[in-house]
Amino acid sequence: MDEFPSYGPPLGLLDGFRYGSIDVPLRAGDVAVVLSHGAKGLFRGAADVAAELHGKPAGEVVSKLQAAIQKAGGGQDHRELSILFVRKH
Repeated sequence: MDEFPSYGPPLGLLDGFRYGSIDVPLRAGDVAVVLSHGAKGLFRGAADVAAELHGKPAGEVVSKLQAAIQKAGGGQDHRELSILFVRKH
């Protein structure tokens, strides 16, 4: 699990803003789950859910990941949370 700092304002908010970037090499079968924000426990829980579903169809992984994040929220509203799921084949 890696935590990356914010490199600027949300995409598209400021014209001409130059964002930083990080290369993340992925090999066949690797999975990346990116959450826009949240407590470390939420990130670790998301990583555990994704690991338990290794090899499952992407739709199933995303559905179960989203359900787990909503359940972990303890009543918090996660409509503002962005989730990106990537799997390299």
